[in-house]
Order: sequence, then structure tokens, then C-alpha cells
Amino acid sequence: MPNVLTIREAVQRAKADGLPISEYTLRHWVRTGAVPTRKVG
Repeated sequence: MPNVLTIREAVQRAKADGLPISEYTLRHWVRTGAVPTRKVG
């Protein structure tokens, strides 16, 4: 099973890996389809 992360968890992981993005930026990427996602639930 692939990793399942919330937006906040993904931002924290990205920052830990040296990619300084904001939660707003990630949400924008999700809305525009730049980041592949699946809605759970």
C-alpha cells in the first residue's frame, strides 16, 4: 500500500527532505492536478 498522507504531513515531509514548500502551494498543486492524488473516504 502506498503512503497515505494529509496535506500537512506531506508538507512536513517535503521540508524535512529539503523542499521548502508551503501548505498553500501544495493545496494549489493538488487542485490544478500537478500532484497526483486520491481522495480517501
